[in-house]
Amino acid sequence: MIDPRNKGNYERHIAHTHECKVLSKLELAEVFNSMQGKKVRKGQHLFEQYEKRYYTFFLKEGFLKAESVDIYHDSSFMTFICPDMVFPLRGTQTDTSYYYTATALTDAEVVYIPRKLFNKLLCSNNKFQSRILKQFDEAVKENETFLQIRTSSTAKDQVEQNLGLINEWFLDNSRIDDECQIPFPITISDLAKFCGLNRKTTSAAVKGLVDDGKILYKDKYFFV
Repeated sequence: MIDPRNKGNYERHIAHTHECKVLSKLELAEVFNSMQGKKVRKGQHLFEQYEKRYYTFFLKEGFLKAESVDIYHDSSFMTFICPDMVFPLRGTQTDTSYYYTATALTDAEVVYIPRKLFNKLLCSNNKFQSRILKQFDEAVKENETFLQIRTSSTAKDQVEQNLGLINEWFLDNSRIDDECQIPFPITISDLAKFCGLNRKTTSAAVKGLVDDGKILYKDKYFFV
């Protein structure tokens, strides 16, 4: 439950999110009465794949990674979740369990509401529905871009292009020696899953890009 001393802070955050700005006073009141907050430490799971799906989340602070595995426990999907994103979106009307595991890449904080309330708002407020669908559409476009990149001629090209996309989507405007720092740590293993490559190939591609002076990789942080 939300500490009453912090409730106003959470209410202000939710009320000013892009999606919730279009809710009526009555709808916001219902959200405020139902919402909960949670802090997630770096490396901790917020929820796990196949866990019963009861909630929809708004990421207030920090960064998460979303990863699903197939029946052989091999990674089949990997992406990142940044502040102000609403998740998960796929199957919100149909799926009864989470289709990926959400893990904190940094210390993070989320606000969440019952899935039933989220679905109710989707049905009752067309503007809210439109903004959620736009976010879902952006996610589909990202996946299409990933598929196009995976047809690149070399692994090195794929890694460079994917890092460029991550930088574009999640840039926090931090600069060191005129280079942009991706604002959350990425292991070589996670980058390999994100790119659809194996770890050895990804490691060699990263080394090649570092040797070429195109990127810097230090303490699991990329500068591009």
